Amino acid sequence: MFNHSAIMNEHAIPTRRLTNWVVAVGLMLCALLADVAYAAGQMSLTMSIDRTALSMGETATLDMKFVGGDRNTPAPDLRKLTGFNILNRSSSINFRSVNGVSEKSTVHSITISPKQVGTFVIGPAEIVVNGKSYKSNTVTVKVTAEQPATAAQAGGQKKDLFIEAVVDNDTPYVGEQVLLTVRFFHAVNLISQPSYTAPQTTDFWNDVISSQPSYYTNIGGRRYRVLEINTALFPTRSGRLQIGRAFLETQVSEKRRNDKFGFGSFFNRGRTVSLRTRPLEINVKPLPTANKPKDFSGVVGSYAITASVDQSSTEVNTPVTVTYRISGLGNIKVLPRPKMPQVSDFRVYEGSSDETVTKDRNVLGGIKIFEQTFIPTHEGRLKIPGVAYDFFDPSEGKYKVIHTSDIPLNVVPSSQALDNHNSFNLGSNVRVGSGMSAIRYIKKYSDGFSPKGEILLFDKLYIAMNSIPLLGILGALLYRKRRDKFASDTGYARARSAGRLANKRLKRASSVAKVASAEEFFGEIRQAILSFVADKLNVSPHGLTIGEVTEMLAEAGFKDEDLEKCRRLIQRADYVRYSSGSITEEHISDSLKLAKEILIRLQEVDFAKH
Repeated sequence: MFNHSAIMNEHAIPTRRLTNWVVAVGLMLCALLADVAYAAGQMSLTMSIDRTALSMGETATLDMKFVGGDRNTPAPDLRKLTGFNILNRSSSINFRSVNGVSEKSTVHSITISPKQVGTFVIGPAEIVVNGKSYKSNTVTVKVTAEQPATAAQAGGQKKDLFIEAVVDNDTPYVGEQVLLTVRFFHAVNLISQPSYTAPQTTDFWNDVISSQPSYYTNIGGRRYRVLEINTALFPTRSGRLQIGRAFLETQVSEKRRNDKFGFGSFFNRGRTVSLRTRPLEINVKPLPTANKPKDFSGVVGSYAITASVDQSSTEVNTPVTVTYRISGLGNIKVLPRPKMPQVSDFRVYEGSSDETVTKDRNVLGGIKIFEQTFIPTHEGRLKIPGVAYDFFDPSEGKYKVIHTSDIPLNVVPSSQALDNHNSFNLGSNVRVGSGMSAIRYIKKYSDGFSPKGEILLFDKLYIAMNSIPLLGILGALLYRKRRDKFASDTGYARARSAGRLANKRLKRASSVAKVASAEEFFGEIRQAILSFVADKLNVSPHGLTIGEVTEMLAEAGFKDEDLEKCRRLIQRADYVRYSSGSITEEHISDSLKLAKEILIRLQEVDFAKH
């Protein structure tokens, strides 16, 4: 069965296509103007710190986040930083869009270390943009004396490296966040990246919050570098629950005893060290029964809820969308949809849902959005009733119920309905008219049709748009073939990615090419060359000696003069790891230039033939 209006619309395709392009351009301009308006009117400066309690010798990262502005916005002025040394500065620009609202922010980070014991108030920071001053909040940091040596001692001897796991709350409620922190301490040089295995958390829902930047701390007069991983755990049942052991494996350097030149540690394979934490046990409390709401949803945390409708007036049988926005702190990913009350004036259908998770100061939270479709069944001044949302707030130890307000809706008759005088009878008491608006009258005779515009099938834009899926399928097949090759042939995958990984390490080396960070600089250069050779020959890079590397390169046809340069550079990198006092800026500049030259020569070697 054909529809007359549909045929007429088909003749208007060229006009409709032009209209769609105009609308698309208009929407892009509106979005751009909205972003500009947002940046101009929503500027703010906030300050935060990752650790509010420090011991002497430890470090903390101070972040100053400025929302709005542009690339020319100056860094905040922070003069009130007495009592601390500034170890490092960095900045980053972030873009975020949530529900059509755009936000651009610049984060200035400062790594600080305390000079003395005491309680210090940092800030406020200040920034001036277009003649207007913006000031941040302040943060308070408490600095204590260095930690005692008990954690790092075993049998009266201080440990070179150790690992520990702690929780911030060992008596939570069911569904309440527990922060698990695993810390790895080492006071000796590592010759491989640590391999970490997270603990078993069978009775918990978990989400890794962050791997904190490393920092230093003094324990018993010894300086340790600390790597820290934080995980949010949410117990799923009450009782005594266990958090399993975390495991870590790494390699440390070990000098040879009979080494009259003192360079034995440069050429050995190192010693593998395996560490593990002790298991932790926490006592999870059940949610209280007193004042528990009927049909409790099981939500735990602290939340707020709002509701909004996409239009305040509609027609009969035309849907409207209500958006419920739940925000707060807790396990945002498991929040259920609000329970809809019984309504007689609408047909109700579930819509989509979306979530944005935040991890602020090691606390999980965010926003979850649910959409619900309401279709009015008759005209009039109708009302979409508000909803109730209950949860248990562990910070106050009680249940709470929050509500949204009723939403008024003006519903008018449908413009699609036929007037009564246009209805007709089909016999047997079947009547077509305003009561059956889905059926349309079909004309028996045509007034004459003629093509308008070019045939769509031969339109260049139409052909181009319909070619995109075919090209996408072809690209996907090629990508899958390449991915399967990488997955099935480890040697091939390593060889193909060797150059890219080596260049990334040289780029990192360039960013720390300073005398103050000589150890890190030469470590990146050494790893770039050794890993490149190991990846090309499909061998392990861990523990490779200068002798082994030069032997492999000689077999692959590496020139003698380049071989000597490579050997000399690796030897210098090994030396700096243990004695960086004699390194100058000239040494670093020459070494970076030499490393780039060696890598170019290495990429010219055909390792596949050897």
